[in-house]
Amino acid sequence: MSDLNVKDSEPRDLLAGKRLVIFDLDDTLIKYSPAINDVWPNVFAMTGAAGLPPAQVGKAFSDVFRPIWANADRQRAERVNMRKVWMHVMGEACATLGVAVTPAKLREMAEAFAAGYCGAAICLPDTRDTLQALRSRGLTLALLTNGDGLIQRGKLRVTGLAEMFDYIQIEGEFGRGKPDVEAYANVLKGTAGTPDTTVMVGDNLHADVLAAMQAGIDAIWFSRHGKPLPDNCHPRPMAVIKTLSQLLAPIAAY
Repeated sequence: MSDLNVKDSEPRDLLAGKRLVIFDLDDTLIKYSPAINDVWPNVFAMTGAAGLPPAQVGKAFSDVFRPIWANADRQRAERVNMRKVWMHVMGEACATLGVAVTPAKLREMAEAFAAGYCGAAICLPDTRDTLQALRSRGLTLALLTNGDGLIQRGKLRVTGLAEMFDYIQIEGEFGRGKPDVEAYANVLKGTAGTPDTTVMVGDNLHADVLAAMQAGIDAIWFSRHGKPLPDNCHPRPMAVIKTLSQLLAPIAAY
């Protein structure tokens, strides 16, 4: 057994018999980052405050943002309107730093943060080549991502990935997101796909893998950093990969 917990079985084409491949976006196709270190300091400068250590400015933001993102219920409820989240976070952070900011300025800062955040989106190394290769094989490609429609569309625009998909479904636009099985069912409806000829690829073991399997869809776990599959993970995904290009070559499967 390898470090990715893939069985020593006869290598096979993971996509044999598949017609539709559904991908997650953040940390699967693009590098996801809260952009605190790169974007927030520039946005904070819009307040006109000066002389504060960058580390202190960054900590003020992360101290407010992290508890929101760590709470699954709150994250699910608020991630569909990230400008509102950022206005709240920046307002609290500025208050902690002793900087007064008007609501109008906070709205302006939230727009600037959104632009900088989307502008910082970059594809993972083999994203483009893999998607293009799959398209050349005649496979239908769908994107299923959680979050704010404007923000996720912005990332797709900056990276140029939108044109590579036949179908795109975003939680903030559809009204439901992963791990809701209805989100998966709607992708199948929108692509005229069937569960048995579809596979989901994503980095989130719960929302991308187990939820897809609950919807009757095979799933491949994208473990980019080589994290092994937990022993208590049931049902097991059909395979674990750590590069997207592994989708293109025979690999041992579960």
